[in-house]
Amino acid sequence: MRKHGRLMTGIMLAAMISLSAAFASMAEESAPGVAAGPEAGLITWDETGSQTGQTAAAEAGSQTGPEAGRVEASTPAAVIATEEERVYSGGPGVVASVTPAPADTGRPMIALTFDDGPSGENTPVILSYLEQYSAKATFFVLGHKAAANASVLQRMVADGCEIGNHTWNHEKINKISAAALTGVLNSTNDAIQAACGVRPTIMRPPGGGYNDAALATVGSLGMSAYYWSIDTRDWEHRNAAKTVETVLNNVRDGDIILMHDIHGCTAESAAVLIPELINRGFQLVTVTELANARGGAQPGQIYFNFR
Repeated sequence: MRKHGRLMTGIMLAAMISLSAAFASMAEESAPGVAAGPEAGLITWDETGSQTGQTAAAEAGSQTGPEAGRVEASTPAAVIATEEERVYSGGPGVVASVTPAPADTGRPMIALTFDDGPSGENTPVILSYLEQYSAKATFFVLGHKAAANASVLQRMVADGCEIGNHTWNHEKINKISAAALTGVLNSTNDAIQAACGVRPTIMRPPGGGYNDAALATVGSLGMSAYYWSIDTRDWEHRNAAKTVETVLNNVRDGDIILMHDIHGCTAESAAVLIPELINRGFQLVTVTELANARGGAQPGQIYFNFR
């Protein structure tokens, strides 16, 4: 059975690589934390929790040159529309979004999660694939990107996806004081709420770093934290085929899968993963839906999976 599964994965990858190069001209999104245009002059926090006007330094890891291991996939034209055609905040001309069915607790389910966005270029592509297959995902958002991508966040909400807090600018929650962390989380929640009307109740520690003190602060704000059980490392290898292979060769019921929607290669991998995971019998749900189906989550606790 395992050999058959690996064979099918190989066939599927080969087929996807042969599809039209819809993403070939897609410019790669900046690495998390890079301030450009309206995001320059970011607010940061000192150890007392006070805001400062310092501009955030760009984090290492930005990509240059063409992506390796590209999985080519045509964009689903039936579900893609321009911003002029789709309105998610109400009013005339609203296009009704797909409403995924509630999770069936008797069937296998997993949570696809995407960090460091939203990206005005790549996140909408991922949302379009989710819409096409009536699936959901969770997006852990950086606060400083919320206002500039309000329409993307509104689209997430309209589609039944979940928005989580990923701090303001990728701050490591185990490296700052409780007061600073409180400021970071509250300001991020404020920005997200202002952009889309939803205030997050979940967060993910940037870089995966956390400690008991940080979790206590998270819990004091009524929030729970989510880690992951499958790390695609898409940010590192920038290889869509490798992301697909990592997920399909390891996925189990109850898994939480980590990806990053700021990368074009991750949008490409979503074109393969979303239909294939559904074909294998998995429901694609939000992390809160997954938690609720498996006993729930508590503030101040961190969850790796719900197997």
